Amino acid sequence: MPTNAEDQARTPLDFAIEGVDEPEGQGGEADQARAQVQPGQELGALPEEGGGEEGALLTPDSSGYSVLDDSEGNISKITFQRNGSSPVVVNRPTVDDSAAMLLWKLLETQRRGARKRRVLQTAINKAHACMLPFVSMHQSRERSACATLTQDGVIMPPKPIQWLTKLLPEHLTTRIQSTYFLQIDQHVTDRHGNAYVPAKRPNAKNHMKWRGSMLGDKFPHAVVSVKQPGEGVTTRTNQFMCGASNNVEITVRLKKRVENSDPVNCGESEVLDMITNAYNANQRANWGYLESKLVVYLYLEFADGNDAGTPVGANAFDKVPEHGAIFSPTESPPSYLNHGKLGFYEMKMERGAATMTFSFQDGVTSANLGKSHKNRLFRFVFKAINPFLSPLEGMTAVSSPFLIKSVLHNDVKSNERYVCGPDGMAVDSGPADTPK
Repeated sequence: MPTNAEDQARTPLDFAIEGVDEPEGQGGEADQARAQVQPGQELGALPEEGGGEEGALLTPDSSGYSVLDDSEGNISKITFQRNGSSPVVVNRPTVDDSAAMLLWKLLETQRRGARKRRVLQTAINKAHACMLPFVSMHQSRERSACATLTQDGVIMPPKPIQWLTKLLPEHLTTRIQSTYFLQIDQHVTDRHGNAYVPAKRPNAKNHMKWRGSMLGDKFPHAVVSVKQPGEGVTTRTNQFMCGASNNVEITVRLKKRVENSDPVNCGESEVLDMITNAYNANQRANWGYLESKLVVYLYLEFADGNDAGTPVGANAFDKVPEHGAIFSPTESPPSYLNHGKLGFYEMKMERGAATMTFSFQDGVTSANLGKSHKNRLFRFVFKAINPFLSPLEGMTAVSSPFLIKSVLHNDVKSNERYVCGPDGMAVDSGPADTPK
């Protein structure tokens, strides 16, 4: 057994690795060291690693240790460097439920997480590089031009931008366009079909103030009364609004026109089967992933003004949004521009629908728009990127225009909803009338 003097010279890490309890009453630096590492807490930034190849000792990092691990991130040995003394080598514990193994697995988990974050950041940087030409095109006066990328990622001179497209037989194009279309779900009415509206209500000081209606936790979040911009202007309009601090859940559906009836939901197989049957097996053998699926791609664009119909880029804002992106998780280019990799906002429709849940990055708000984009409204766009469907009318769905505000509580509160009564005046709409 070690002596008390030897105990005092050792750290809590020494006791944990050996699987024994630390002596009580040690205090001081030992207690501080114990408090520095808690479950789930970052252990600090890790250096770039060379892939974790088995048998390759990694270069010591700034913390004074080096790690030997495999390609899965399982650590077999840690070597601690000591100034003026021989290195201390600690091998992987052999008892699975020991205190030493618990600490060992915590370190492995933290290292794997750091590695994933580095990979994610690399992907984000790559996505920004790919999307930059498109954003530059849409935010320049020369809207018909954009830059393209070579295979090695070099930005080339401006050229016209086009979605990936393939022509269908004319009769099939006519049939699909006249029958099928995409539509975004918008939760803007009560269960009886009455549209939600803002209302003028007294505040705590009995002053009449405009209050909005909370539309739920999907899309859009609220409808509010907004004064039109301009000095001396008193005109107000009703506008939909999304909160940057709220998640957005948005769904797009494939619809089918039916004679003497409202459009109905339908499955994507109806359209895909028509396309498949128009080509023989040899022709279909050259298809990729997109040709045989109904894949939709989501992005944000301006809904009005000179910017109408152009994607929103991070440089549209005075303060650049977090990560230089619009959405969280961060957006990425369509897969055919990204080596075939589907990003978060590219989704295959199943049973005629696709739903995405995400939020806006910090700084993506109407108030933060730059001078040349002030007072613009936004809208979501779902575009079918199956190359046969991409150019067809009806295969691009846009949402109603909306504002983005950092928080909603100043304009509307939970379960605060109004609809127009029979006399045209706004009346309260209770929870029982909320759509299911």
